[in-house]
Amino acid sequence: MENSKASALAIVALLVGAAGLGIGSFSAIQFQIVEGLPGADGEDGTDGIDGTDGIVGINGTDGIDGTDGIDGINGTDGIDGTDGIVHSDLIVGIWEGLSGSGVNYNISFDDIILSNISYFELTDGGGTNTTLQLIKAGWYRFTVKCLWDGLISSDFYNLYMMKNGLADGIIDMVFNPPTVLYMITTTAYVYSDGDDIFNLYSYSLGDSFTIYSDDTYNQFVLEYLGVI
Repeated sequence: MENSKASALAIVALLVGAAGLGIGSFSAIQFQIVEGLPGADGEDGTDGIDGTDGIVGINGTDGIDGTDGIDGINGTDGIDGTDGIVHSDLIVGIWEGLSGSGVNYNISFDDIILSNISYFELTDGGGTNTTLQLIKAGWYRFTVKCLWDGLISSDFYNLYMMKNGLADGIIDMVFNPPTVLYMITTTAYVYSDGDDIFNLYSYSLGDSFTIYSDDTYNQFVLEYLGVI
């Protein structure tokens, strides 16, 4: 299209130039328009450089987890504010039978069903299994349940807890029972320095008596409570 426009303009220029020279007649010169060879295709423009992706902000490193809170060390058993005893309340001995008879006698601890020999030794102190040596220093609790039989209402009967052969008031009970059978239940607290010896001792101011033979009614429990 551009080449055709250029050829037409050249012809017009020749005609105007001839008229200017006073040439009254002229013959039109016939020009042959030959199309030139097509120009080579222009090179494709290179693609615009894509902008780089926006830089992803660097994630901050994870905060360091605090170490697990240290478990509080279990303190020793809390001290009871009223008596200053460190309590553990550990049952170290259970006897399901007690026996004895006479005017006075040490009660035998029979039919043991629980025994922790780290706390006591049971020995023969003049009768069968009548003496407890508490070999771990600290406070203990005795719990006694005992049914006496063959009692006379006019007589007096006594039960003592003896410590190293002495009745020092740990258990000191006097009875004037109204019936032939009489149930005793009591609890006592004792301290041992690790070599103290204890006996349950009973006696009468009159006739002999016995512990009822049915062990359903007789029991002795020993508990270790702790140290001062």
